[in-house]
Amino acid sequence: MISQFEDLSNELIYEIFEYLDYYHSYQGFFYLNSRFRSHFTQSTLPLKINIDLTIQSNFNCFKQDIIIPNKQRIHSLRLSNCCMFHTNVFILFDKISLRTLVLENIQPQYFVNILHQLKSLRYLSSLTITIINYIKHRNSAYQLIFHLYSLRYCKLSLGSSRTLNLASNTTSEYSPIEYLIIDDGIDANDLSNLLSYVPHLRYFSANLSCEHGVLPTKLSYLNLKNLTHASFRLCGVIIFDDLEQIFVNLFHSIEVLHFTSETNYINANKWKQLISSYLPRLRIFDVLFKDDVSNVQKEAFEEQVKLFQSSFWTERQWFFEYGIYHSGSRNQRILYSTNPYRRKYCIVHERPHDITVRNEDRALYKSVKHVFVGNENDMNQYMYFFPSAIELTLDNGFSIAAHASISIGLSRILPLQQLKTLIINLECFSVLNFIELLSSMPNLRTLTLKTMAFFKQNKITLQRNEKLQLVSKTNNITNFTFLDACALNRVEIFVMLFPHLQHFKISNSMGDTKSMLQFLFHKTNENTRNLKLLCIDGIYYLHRLNLSISSGTLSSDFKRAEIGSKSFIDNI
Repeated sequence: MISQFEDLSNELIYEIFEYLDYYHSYQGFFYLNSRFRSHFTQSTLPLKINIDLTIQSNFNCFKQDIIIPNKQRIHSLRLSNCCMFHTNVFILFDKISLRTLVLENIQPQYFVNILHQLKSLRYLSSLTITIINYIKHRNSAYQLIFHLYSLRYCKLSLGSSRTLNLASNTTSEYSPIEYLIIDDGIDANDLSNLLSYVPHLRYFSANLSCEHGVLPTKLSYLNLKNLTHASFRLCGVIIFDDLEQIFVNLFHSIEVLHFTSETNYINANKWKQLISSYLPRLRIFDVLFKDDVSNVQKEAFEEQVKLFQSSFWTERQWFFEYGIYHSGSRNQRILYSTNPYRRKYCIVHERPHDITVRNEDRALYKSVKHVFVGNENDMNQYMYFFPSAIELTLDNGFSIAAHASISIGLSRILPLQQLKTLIINLECFSVLNFIELLSSMPNLRTLTLKTMAFFKQNKITLQRNEKLQLVSKTNNITNFTFLDACALNRVEIFVMLFPHLQHFKISNSMGDTKSMLQFLFHKTNENTRNLKLLCIDGIYYLHRLNLSISSGTLSSDFKRAEIGSKSFIDNI
């Protein structure tokens, strides 16, 4: 096979490499022979480097072979191992070449130092940062970011939605940022001051909250004439009068609005008044409203929905659908925009009996990537199909009797074979039902599991299970999070199931810490040969781990980072 591949032309080999991650190409081909090595060392094309959960020793080789000799070619860099940010890593990269930078899993204590290093990257135009846990003084971080004078795109997740305490910009110096996304959240009281630094803003997205439910003072007016796209997810309650003030003073020029809320904003008359009076340029009104509802409120809900069907909405081609979503003992009413918007996320819900399925509705759901299913009744009665879905969340409304046949019901509404991400929040979900479900999803990469009922199954019993043997050979899961406490016997089963695992996160450790770590990182364990990073959450676990290391019963060779109650262990 190698000789056949080597017979390919250079042009075709370059084309094949374009489909591979650059670091993976390096791992597979750099040391194969001199011809392949020259592909990496003699090219003049720009490089995009993605270093994800890389073992430290491998990174050191990659640094010497690729980064240092070719630093002027590196235009894009992504780093996502929390154990790599304790050094001055950016001294490796040419300050002129780097344009795009993605930093994930940064420890808070290194964050400010990293921002100071970014000042030397004079042509950096795109920055994405994700913090583990949270930083205390976000205002200082924003000030440093706003002084990166080539930055056009910025996406931040700094781990807190507390009050920012950022003073309004009173200088003549402004940030050139045009696209600003704040994933961790911002208090509505801080909006005016924050936006005063970014007058060139075109797109703004944030999780919006209000600490006291009301705005204590009137927001300052800003003439953000370029700000045409806004996307908000409301966390908590903001009264509608204050919400109106936010739009009037800050977002009066928007043309596209995406708005999600889990509080009661299903008021057609108030939205109509706001849009008619203050948002004259609005052409796309894409909303998702959810809030809890009792059985006695369902009739009133349907009357409210009818107001969204008046000529004001239909003349603008703004159409809506509604339903009731069930999860356990909780009922939620949902109202959301439909055609012509391309929604990426959909909740499978109970549909009103007077709604019929239209062909254009079915076509709309081609855009959905993430499907949320709460119970078997809604799943089995749902009339749409999601041909492009790659992410699925199963909530805790399924009866135990339905667990064994979940995959059959799901296959009616989405193609299980193409799913990449699965989140399971079911209670009392048995390991055998879990294996059965995984057998229908061979292309999963990321899995989150709330808990699992192991009952009487043990490692020996499960090893003889033919379905488990098949799943362990065919699944490609590399990222696994288990949200329940996890003892060594459970870890052994998970590792047996997921031999390609690279990133393993558990909520807490039960039993012998030393034995579990030795099992996971033992050099002869074939099922963990790909494991690069282990994260264990729990204060008690941290205490036991530190005691084991200080007493000498556990090697300190593991590279560790402790952030809050979490411990990250890098397999070096």
